[in-house]
Amino acid sequence: MRRLAAALALCGALLPGLAGAEDVVALSLDEAVIVAQKAVLAGDAGLGYAIARRLVEADPANARALLIIAATAPAIGLAPEGRRAGRAAWGLTRDPVLRYEIARHAAKAAYVEGRAQAAQFWLRRAADLAPTPQAYDQTVQDVGLVRDGQRLRFALDMSVSPSDNLNNGARGGLLTIDDWFTVGVLTADALALSGVRGVGQAQLTYGLGTSGRTIVGLRGYATVNQLSSDAQARVDGLLSGSDLNVMQIEATLAHAAAVGAGRWPVTLTAAVGNAWFGGQDLGTHLRIEAVTPLSRSNTTRLTVSAEVLQRQEDISTAVGLAIDGRKTIGTGGLSWRLALRKADAAQVNGAYRQVSSEIGYAFGKPVGPVTLSLRAGGTIRDYAAYSIVIADVTGGRQDHTASVGLDVAFQDMSVLGYVPRVSLTATATNSNISRFETREIGISFGIQSQF
Repeated sequence: MRRLAAALALCGALLPGLAGAEDVVALSLDEAVIVAQKAVLAGDAGLGYAIARRLVEADPANARALLIIAATAPAIGLAPEGRRAGRAAWGLTRDPVLRYEIARHAAKAAYVEGRAQAAQFWLRRAADLAPTPQAYDQTVQDVGLVRDGQRLRFALDMSVSPSDNLNNGARGGLLTIDDWFTVGVLTADALALSGVRGVGQAQLTYGLGTSGRTIVGLRGYATVNQLSSDAQARVDGLLSGSDLNVMQIEATLAHAAAVGAGRWPVTLTAAVGNAWFGGQDLGTHLRIEAVTPLSRSNTTRLTVSAEVLQRQEDISTAVGLAIDGRKTIGTGGLSWRLALRKADAAQVNGAYRQVSSEIGYAFGKPVGPVTLSLRAGGTIRDYAAYSIVIADVTGGRQDHTASVGLDVAFQDMSVLGYVPRVSLTATATNSNISRFETREIGISFGIQSQF
C-alpha cells in the first residue's frame, strides 16, 4: 500500500499518540483522509485543506481528498479552487452518497465565488441524490435561497402539443348567428384543423441596484405549427402550418414602488416589443402596466391591475381584478382563481368584458411513479358590439368556454430537479356566432421543475 509521509502538527484530540510538532508520522492515504476529515470536523479548515492538498499530490484521482478541498477551500479564500475540486471529484466517483456531498460543497464554493447559476446547478445535482427526505427538503430550500438572492435569472419553457384544433377553427361548416340566421359558408381554413404545435418561451431578467426593486428583462415567445396530412388535404393550399406561427419579443423595465407612507406596494412595468403572425409583421407595441395587491394573507390575495397598450395607431386599455387562493386538503393542495377584466379599444371588436375562474387540485402523494394535478375552468366573454363580414351583429358577441385538464409529472425520472410532464386538456367554446364555436382536445409534452 502506498503511504504518505507527512510532517503533522496535530492536537491530541486528532492524533493522541503524537509527541510533538516535529514528529513525522507515516500514514496510508485512507488514514490521512480520516485525519483531514477530523481536522475539518474540529473546525480547522486550513489543516484539512493542507492535508487534502498533499493527498491529491500523491494521488490526483482521490475523490475523497478532492471533496475535502471543495469543503475547505472557500473557508480560506480559495472558493474557485474548491469549485474546481468538486467538479473533478464528481467525475471520479459514482457513489451516490459521496456525490451528494460533493455536489453540496461544490455548490457552496460556487456561491461564495459569486456564481449563483453554478451554485443552483450543483444544488440540483445534490437534490437528485439526496439520501433522505430531510436532505432533499434542505437542498430544495437552499435552491430557493440562492435563487432569491440572484440578480440574473433565466427561465426556459418548451412543449410539443398535438391537437385536433390547431387553428381554433369552428366545429360546423355554416356561419350562423344565434343558431338561426345564416350568413354563409365557412371556408376550409376556418374549420378545425388537426396538427402539432411546438411552443418555446425564454425570459432573462436582471435586478438593478441592491434593493432588487428595479428589474430589466427580455422575453421571447414563439410557436411552430405543422398541419396533419388530413388537414393539409382539406385546406388544399388555403392555409399552411407556418401561417399559424406566432413570434413575439419584448423588453421590459419593472419597478416595485411603495406609496401611502410605504404601506401600499405597486409594481410598474414599461415594455416595448414586436410581434409577428404567420410571418406578417404586426408592428411595434408599447405597453404600460400597474399591479397592486388590495389585500393579501397566507392563503388569499386580491390584486388589481391596469394596462395601456399601443400597437401602431391603435390604443387599447384594460383593467382587471383577481382573487387567488390556496388551501391544504389532506396531503394535497387546492388552488383557485376568480378574475374580472374590462378591455376597451378604438376598434369595435377590441372592447369586451370577461369573467373567468379556475380551480385545481395537486395530489400530495405520488400515484405509482407519477404525481397528478387536476384543473377545471370557465370563461364568459361579452362583446357589447361586434362586426363580422360587413355587418354588425345585433346584441354583440357572447362566448362561453369551459375546460378540464390533467397534468402528469414523472417524478422518478428527475434530472437536476426537472421531470417530464404530460398534460391532457379538453376545451369547448359555445358562442352566438358559429365561427367561434370550437372544440379541442390536446395533449402537451414538456418539462417542468419540481422546485
